[in-house]
Order: sequence, then C-alpha cells, then structure tokens
Amino acid sequence: MLLSRSSLLTLVTFIAFDPVYCFPLTSSFHLQKDIGTIWQVTDFHLDVNYSTHGDHTQMCHNHASSPHHDHHFQDNLSTYGDYSCDSPWALVSSAVSAMKSIEASPDFILWTGDSIPHIKDSEDSPDKVYEVIGNITHLLRSTFPNTTIYPTVGNHDAYPSNQMPDTAPGSDFYAQLLSRSHWAELLQPDDQAQFVTAGYYSTLISTGFRLISLNTNLYYSMNNFTLNTTDPGGQFEWLQAQLELATQNKEKVLLMAHVPPGIFERRAFLQWMRPDFNEQLVDILSNYSDTVDMQIYGHEHTDTFRLLYKDGVVASVMLMAPAVTPMNSSLPGVGPNNPGVRLFHYNRTTHRLLNYHQYYLNLSSIRPGVNRAVWQLEYRALEDLPLDNFSAPAFFQLVSGFSFNKTSAFRRYLRYNTVSYQRDPIPDQCTLAEQVCAIVHPTMQGYMHCAAVLSQGKLNIDNAAVNFDGISSVPPMPFSPNYSYPSAAHPRGSVHIYVYYIVAVCSMCLCLAFVILAVLRKRYTSTPYLLFRYHPLTNRN
Repeated sequence: MLLSRSSLLTLVTFIAFDPVYCFPLTSSFHLQKDIGTIWQVTDFHLDVNYSTHGDHTQMCHNHASSPHHDHHFQDNLSTYGDYSCDSPWALVSSAVSAMKSIEASPDFILWTGDSIPHIKDSEDSPDKVYEVIGNITHLLRSTFPNTTIYPTVGNHDAYPSNQMPDTAPGSDFYAQLLSRSHWAELLQPDDQAQFVTAGYYSTLISTGFRLISLNTNLYYSMNNFTLNTTDPGGQFEWLQAQLELATQNKEKVLLMAHVPPGIFERRAFLQWMRPDFNEQLVDILSNYSDTVDMQIYGHEHTDTFRLLYKDGVVASVMLMAPAVTPMNSSLPGVGPNNPGVRLFHYNRTTHRLLNYHQYYLNLSSIRPGVNRAVWQLEYRALEDLPLDNFSAPAFFQLVSGFSFNKTSAFRRYLRYNTVSYQRDPIPDQCTLAEQVCAIVHPTMQGYMHCAAVLSQGKLNIDNAAVNFDGISSVPPMPFSPNYSYPSAAHPRGSVHIYVYYIVAVCSMCLCLAFVILAVLRKRYTSTPYLLFRYHPLTNRN
C-alpha cells in the first residue's frame, strides 16, 4: 500500500523522534564565507512493500506463498533494509534526516532520480509511480523547507520502467510529474514550461552560475520510445544552444542527469546509452568542458568517476554518486552497496566544486529489531582518495597511480566503489582493467582500445603503478586486428551445457522427421523415396 499524504505527514512527524545518529565533519570550508554546500541524493528506489517479515529472495515482500515463508524466518530483516532488496521507508527517511543533521542549510539539493523500486511492470502502475515520487518530494520539502531542490528523472521513474517518452504526441508524463508528483512546487514557472517538453530544463542558480538538468533516460539503451530517433526530444540541439549561450555570458554550468555516459566499471563492455547517443553527448560535453568542468550523475548505485578530454587533454570529470538503496544488482558479479548521500563544497564566487564528503550507513551493523540508523562519514575526496586538488587533471593523476599494492589508492577506491560494503577488496588484473578503462575512456571505441592494449600486454599491471602508455589523454588508436570484442549489450560468456542438449535433441528430431517422411512416401507411391532424386541426362542432340 502506498503512503497517503496524511500517513506521510505522520511518518515525518515520527522522524523527528527517530534516533538518527550522525558523525558530521567540522570542515575549514565552513569558516570561509564564500564556500557553499550542495547535497546530492540519488536512487532512493523506495519500496513501500518492504517488510521486516518478508522474504529476502522475494524483494523482502511478505509473500505467504513463498517457499521461504516460515515462522522461523519472521522478523529476520532489518528495519532499515537488506542488501537483497530496495529501500524501505525507514531507510529513505533516515537518509534525509541524516542530511538534515549533517548540513541543515545547504545552498541547494540535487535529486538525481530513480525513486521507484525494481519491481515488475505488472506490479506497478502510473498512479503508483506518481505517488511514490510525490511522497519523496514531500519528505524532502518538509525536511528542507527553505532550500531549493532540483530534481531530475531516472529510468525507473516511468511506467513501464525505462520507457521514457520524448515529445510523443499525446504524452502528458512530464506534466503529470509536475502536478501529481508535486514537482511544480520545486521548479520555477519558466523551468516547468521547458520540463514538459521532454523532462529537461535549465535554470540560473545565481549570477554566473547555471544548472542544466538533462533527461539522459532518452538515450538509455532500453528505452524503446527513442529507437529510431537522432535527437530525442530535441535535447541535443537544446543543450548545445544552452552551453553556447552560457559560454557567451561567461557562466559556469553545473550539469546533472541520471544515466551517465560511458561504460559501467563493474561490468565489462556494458554501455548504458545507445552508442550514437553516447558519442554525441560526450562530444558536446567535451567541446564545452571550459564551461562544464563537473557533471553530477546517479544510476549506477556505485561510487566512481569518469574523464572527458578536449584536444587530447583531460578537461572534465563526471562524478557518479552511490545510491540510497542497498539492493544487490541483478548483473552478475556487481554486488550490493551500502546506502550513501553526498555533500559537495563549492566556491560561490568561482562556481567551482572544491571537494565532497561521502556519508554512508553501514547496513551490516544494524541487527533486526534495532531502530537506530548511524550515518557516518565514509571519506573526503581531497583528503582520502587522495587528490592534489578538485580538478580533472588531479582525478587523472589519481587513476594513473592505481595498482595492486595493499595500501594503494586503488584498494581504497574499490572499497569506496561499493560504499564500504567490501571492506578489504582483493582486486585481480581484470578488475583493475575494467575499472581503469571505464574511468579513462567514456566511449566504446576508447574502452575497446584500452582492452586491446591490455590483451596485448602493453599495459603493465603488476605490483607497481599502472603504466599509462596507450591509455592517456591522447585520442585512441585503431583497434588491434587480433582482438575480438563482445558487444556492449551482450557480453561474451561461456556456452552453457544445456545449449548442447538442445542442439542434440533438434538433430534427433530432424532425423526422425526424414525417416517418417520416407516411410509415408514409400507407402503411398510406387517410387522409392530418395533424399536426392537422380535424373539421368538425355542426349539432346
């Protein structure tokens, strides 16, 4: 059952008494008048059917018909969630309460999409989508009544899931988000008018500082609405015009979206966007990297970053924040994560990001029946990654030092990549290769070249630092003719044994069909059946 407005207000009132313990960091940034803060929260994936009596193999829903539904398993799930499932309301509300406790007066909040759980479309509906998003809208607004909240849509924030319309005639999806999910309370009238076009908008945060919220779900590989289009919703043309105008006006742009360009760092060759859309977006953002030097995304549930280049030099950083939901990914080998929220520090004068602090909830430490969530600082980007400064070259310098050494930055990065779910990850060569290639190459061409270099042994990965010969800010070389690549959508894997069984059965059926056909032909004709009937040539002279 979804939360009504009255029950939501009751829960919000209860939150005030719900003990949420946090360990905020006292930062020297706060001592400087021109330093502001920005919260980013993403991928709530609120599941109102989560139950502490539920079955963790069935999304933690309380299914009486489940084979695991037994009185011995009652009350075995935490109030704040389970690594096999999406977020219960207690986790969502505790995350927002933690944000309030750590930094109650941010300059603004970036809400980067995906509020709907990972459920079947048959269990969902448009009404549920709008109501769930609306519940979180009310929670954020009631917790931060004096703070501007900038939302963006995620691929799950649609019905059916992933099917995000562009400017299809008769579609009122974006207008419904404004009215029924109460996003009209978050956006200015001019921004609303743009948003109803196809879910994107641009707004001036302050003089010289602009926010652009893209609807990158239009480029998502699973979105059938945009299969045969070259510029869904006219967003590419609009984005280029916005960035050109911002450049002329000497504005700095903070770009936010849900689905990021590039290849997933925890699943080889998995590209989120269709290749042509990915290439176009990367080209535009690279060309305007002087105006957009930082981009903020969600979607992946992991904590990572990617680099963009201009004229062969690293010029921009894409930052992917981890999710609130801890749910174990359906992709093999990816795994779950701890819930997280992120606090940015930025310079109000130069409008540049300076640092971020990542906070998280160690879900494994919360036992069933415990009604206390301890959110704590996981790491500070500058101090703990570490970075010389918060710039694209500094991020490139960080990844160029990744190695297998136990105290190396790569092991720290891998721990943060899962929001400390993996406390002491032990990487192998494939892990290092997948992570490095995804970070330094946001296009499939570059990523595949990176993999080719690795396959030829030209990238030295041992106990020393990574040798970046061949993986640098220089545009990628042609592919190696001796290296074959699986497609992005269908990574190559081993052939399952049942495939051989199917082939054998089909062959036997085919042979049996020939035998039956031969018997029938012999019975009803006087001519014996031959598979290849021979007709002797006659003398035509």
